[in-house]
Amino acid sequence: PMEINGIEPTGGREKRVRELLEIVGLNPEHYNRFPHEFSGGQRQRIGVARALALEPKLIVADEPVSALDVSIQAQVVNLLQKVQQELGIAFLFIAHDLAVVRHFSQRVAVMYLGKVIEVGDRESIYTRPRHPYTHALLSAVPEVNLHDEEAGRRERIRLAGDVPSPISPPSGCRFRTRCWKAQDKCAAQEPPLVRLSGNRDGHLTACHFPEDPTIEGREEDIVLDPALAALEEDIERP
Repeated sequence: PMEINGIEPTGGREKRVRELLEIVGLNPEHYNRFPHEFSGGQRQRIGVARALALEPKLIVADEPVSALDVSIQAQVVNLLQKVQQELGIAFLFIAHDLAVVRHFSQRVAVMYLGKVIEVGDRESIYTRPRHPYTHALLSAVPEVNLHDEEAGRRERIRLAGDVPSPISPPSGCRFRTRCWKAQDKCAAQEPPLVRLSGNRDGHLTACHFPEDPTIEGREEDIVLDPALAALEEDIERP
């Protein structure tokens, strides 16, 4: 990145590369190694170091842990949080893993067919979702609280039909062809992304017929992997 952008850091590029490797938890002495000499997790750390080389204010992380096993996922997520806190860098974190999203993000946006249909703080989205699609997503996560007698009674919401083509999306609400609450208004008018009655500040939903705000959301059992759960405990300890 430094060569492409014509950047010559103070002390030279080699010194800067060593500093970046140290920031992401790698041995600075390995700066001249070839890619095949690093493991998958180490290569992911190098990817983070490359992103930091230009001192950005925002990093777009698109599925940064999707190809890694659970233990390496936890290490990379921990690294990203460390970078975020110590360097003050904002992250646009894109992922399908609901546990990782909840662990990493302060605000969450839910998209369907290229459109943001709900956005809010982490607690609102995971415990008080209003959009039917958000409910369907959360209902698909397996239960892990074996001591909760109600856990086994929660029903998974199974969506009917196929996902429409993003090239030619449905009129009005894009989710209406699979939504169990859809009515004629949903086809005629696209719902605006607004704060609904009962939502917290900053919690916006695009739905003509949203779920009741008192409906039961998902609790902390959304964090599924033991490695991520242990990581959360370490972070929360004073």
